Amino acid sequence: MRLGSLAIALALVACKKDSAPPAGANDPATGSASAKPADAGAAPAPAVDNVAPAVAFATHFFKGEYADALALYAPLVASRIKPDELAKIAADLGASGAPVEVHGAADPADPTWIRVDATFADGGLADEVFHVIDGRLFGMIAKPVYHAPAYVDAKAFTCRAVVAGSGKTALGGVLCLPAGPGPFPLVLLVQGSGGGDRDEWQPTMHEMMFRDLGLGLASRGVATLRFDKASFAFHWSLRGLTPTNSTISDEYLDPVKAELAVAETLDGIDPKRVFILGHSEGGWLVPWSFEGYGTPVRPPETVELLTPPPTVAAIAAGYRPWLHPSVPVAHDLRVL
Repeated sequence: MRLGSLAIALALVACKKDSAPPAGANDPATGSASAKPADAGAAPAPAVDNVAPAVAFATHFFKGEYADALALYAPLVASRIKPDELAKIAADLGASGAPVEVHGAADPADPTWIRVDATFADGGLADEVFHVIDGRLFGMIAKPVYHAPAYVDAKAFTCRAVVAGSGKTALGGVLCLPAGPGPFPLVLLVQGSGGGDRDEWQPTMHEMMFRDLGLGLASRGVATLRFDKASFAFHWSLRGLTPTNSTISDEYLDPVKAELAVAETLDGIDPKRVFILGHSEGGWLVPWSFEGYGTPVRPPETVELLTPPPTVAAIAAGYRPWLHPSVPVAHDLRVL
């Protein structure tokens, strides 16, 4: 996805009202978005149906009916967007014609955020998040259409929606369970740094490695759990946190404990074969003991980071980190 189109889509989220709150089961990638959450402590549903407008927008959007899609936005937001801008976003997402199936469900932590799953005839899967208040759209987190790798066997497993935690700390996720009686080993996937969703996707990257892993392992008899990260999109503000006042307990340890609690309730899982697989920062933080670190101490709002002198000298001398040609680079590296 080109950065420009993504910026247009994400900018819409910032146009929400001042009064706005803080920011089927056999779907082979996400679990049906219409599946009921497993946690009874989720946030109550709003009086106005916010799911239907999000589903309608996604349907019009992917069918190329951009004027009809814009009509679902709040008037102030719609007045700032042109149909051809929506067309550009759809092209950047890799949309492949009208979806054959569309489902939507409110986020368990905040019912004004709606996740919509769309399935296409060519096997593509869209997983978009919308901000809907009083039945009107105020934003969209645009995510590329996913195509499963060849090693994924969609007939070998089923996926369904699950929820870890409750209230404003609830995190939506997906359980992919192999076909058969079990019991199966289970792998909980934990993201690296940043605000990745359940697929370990972020607006600054293209990859959805956790969906690849989750579906690939489930195709081979290993159940998988993957949740939105506590720092994904609107979740940070719901918890009253920012990247500068949060701790590893906020971002990793507490959510992982809630996610493991979900694993303990699942039928068909071998409790002696439950594993955690962390990516990047998640890989070196999660192995820490969950106990014994005392009360978390929050840093001040401003944190000074010092770059080691040898690194500064190397960059000043012209060194640039090597990046694989497939990695998109949004800007040039410069010494400031």
